[in-house]
Order: sequence, then structure tokens, then C-alpha cells
Amino acid sequence: MVHFDHYPEPDWLSPQLVDAFWFVMTPIGIYGLIVAVKSQMTKGRWWLYLYALMGLLSLLHYNIETDNIMTVTMHSLIWFQAICAFWLIGYVTMYFKNKSKHQEH
Repeated sequence: MVHFDHYPEPDWLSPQLVDAFWFVMTPIGIYGLIVAVKSQMTKGRWWLYLYALMGLLSLLHYNIETDNIMTVTMHSLIWFQAICAFWLIGYVTMYFKNKSKHQEH
């Protein structure tokens, strides 16, 4: 948010809209974690997937044509967020796959 004008963004996107999105996104992730920890695993899993998919939206920076040149730091932050989202999807998937194997025995 500090260097918002330097990122490739569509004309309709503003720092205020990005802030608002984070204020929606963060509680979804927290809610998914709380629900999963309280043994409502299936319901929590879908909230965590939703949170991770929202994190992948950062990759849309590469879908915007712009004259702005992104720095290595900008690329790093975008990919860090995307890698964390992919990791969360993988972790949640493996957790529930292992949990279902243990329940079969």
C-alpha cells in the first residue's frame, strides 16, 4: 500500500478498495482457522481455501498492461503472497487427506 501507484493496477482500483478487501479477507482466514481448530474441519477447510484463493489474486498484477516497471521487491512480495497461498492450499489438502486416512482405520 505504501507504493500503490508503482504497481500495475486497473484504473478502477484504489488503495481504499484494497484496504477494504484486506478487511474482508483477513477475518475469512481467521474464521477458517478457528472453525477448523474447533473440529469442524470440513467447514473450516473451505474457508481456508477461499482465503488462499483470495491471496492468489496478487498474481493478477501480471495481467495488467502498464508502463510501470515493477522492482525486484515488488515481484518478490507478489510471489511471496502467491507461494504462501499455494502452500496453504497444499497444507490444508494434505492435512485433510491424512485425517481421512486415520479415520478409516
